[in-house]
Amino acid sequence: MSGRIFVAMSGGVDSSLTAALLKERGEDVVGVWMRLVPKGTDANAPRCCGTDEAGEDARRAAAHVGIPFYALDYADVFGRQVV
Repeated sequence: MSGRIFVAMSGGVDSSLTAALLKERGEDVVGVWMRLVPKGTDANAPRCCGTDEAGEDARRAAAHVGIPFYALDYADVFGRQVV
């Protein structure tokens, strides 16, 4: 084992499969997702990895793989400093 590996999970196939393959290999894997769109505005936002809907997809994928999952809220910072 090479230590703990954090996988940025979007709720899509690529990050979910990466987490699953690492776990299968015996690695200590943790899933992490970042909210980039303010909570409650998903209906007006394009489908992207930073919406609550995508976060729920990522949470379900992590649960299916059997790894811990953390959701981090960066919507305010992202809105002020990136968008």
